[in-house]
Amino acid sequence: MRKGGTGKRPETASSGPAKAPALHILLMGNMSAGKSTLVNALLGRGLLPSANAATTAKIFRLVSRGDIPAGKLYAAADGREVSKEDIRKYNGDGRDQSVELVGCFSSMAHFGRDICLYDTPGPNTALHKGHGAILREFIAGQSFSHILCVLDATVHQTDDEKSLLADYIAAAQSKNRGAKVVFLMNKVDALDEEREDPLPEVMASAGEWLKKHGFSEPILLPVMAKAAYILRAGANRADLSKDERRELPDITKRLNARQGELFAAAHMPAAARKEISQGLEPGFNYARPHIMLLLGIPFKVVSGTWARLVQETGLRTLELLLEYDLRRKIELQGRI
Repeated sequence: MRKGGTGKRPETASSGPAKAPALHILLMGNMSAGKSTLVNALLGRGLLPSANAATTAKIFRLVSRGDIPAGKLYAAADGREVSKEDIRKYNGDGRDQSVELVGCFSSMAHFGRDICLYDTPGPNTALHKGHGAILREFIAGQSFSHILCVLDATVHQTDDEKSLLADYIAAAQSKNRGAKVVFLMNKVDALDEEREDPLPEVMASAGEWLKKHGFSEPILLPVMAKAAYILRAGANRADLSKDERRELPDITKRLNARQGELFAAAHMPAAARKEISQGLEPGFNYARPHIMLLLGIPFKVVSGTWARLVQETGLRTLELLLEYDLRRKIELQGRI
C-alpha cells in the first residue's frame, strides 16, 4: 500500500512484533449484498466504500487489533492513518489487487489475539468481469478459518447466488476443509412481514435452499447491516450523512418492535446458541437514544441503549459467534 493519510497510529498499536491472526475470515457475497456495510458496522464508522452498486474493486485485508482506537484505520505498510477518501483512492487504483489495513472491531473481545477479515469484490457484476478472477485467485492462494457469505434477502435464491455457492463458496470450502461457513441473510428489515415475508418462514426457506445446494445444517444468521452501521456510527459519534440521520428514528422504532426476533430465527448449533445467549443483553427496554441525546442526557448513559438496539440487528450474534470460536481455538492451542 502506498503512503498517505492523516497521521501515525498510536505507539501501543505499533510496538512489538505483530501477532499472527487467530482467525482468518473470508467475506464473500454478490454485488450490493452489503459486505462492506457489514465491515463498517464492525468498525463503527463508514470508512469502506459501500453503495447500491459494485463498489469494492479489490481485496481489502483488514487486521483487527484490540489496542487500536475505535473508528480508526491505518495502512499496514507504514502505520499512517487513512481516511475514507484515501480508501476510495486505493479502491480505484488499478495497480494493486489488494489493500492492507489495521483497525479494530471494538465491540468484539480479542483475547489478546488479532482477527483478520478479507472483504472481497462481488463476482457477479457485468461491468467489472475481472472481479470474479480476482476472487478466484485470492481463494486459491489463501487459507481461512471462517467463510462468511452475505446473502441478500431482497433478491434471494437467484442464479447469481447459485453461482456464488457453486463457484466460490464451494471452492473456498474445498481448499479449507476445517473452515466454518456462516451464511448471513442481510437486509431482512426490507422484508414485508405483514404481507408474505415473516422472518421465520424466510429463514426456513433459505435453510432448505442451502441444503439443496450441498450445505447440510447450515449456520444462517439474519442481519440488518445498514441499521447496525448507522447505530454504531451514531454511538461512536462518527460522521453520518443527513439521510442516515433521518433514518435513525425509523430504525429505532423498527428495532424496538423486534424484541429478540432475529436471534430466535437464527440457525446455529445448540451449543453455540446457548453460549451466545449468555452474551446478549437480557430482557427488553424501549430505547430511543437519538431522543435522549436531544434531551441532554449524558452520552455515556445513552451508549447502552445504542448497544441494545444493535443487538436487534443480528450483528451482535455474529460477533459473539466469532468470539466463541476464537476462545475455543485459544483454549485448544493452550492444551497442545
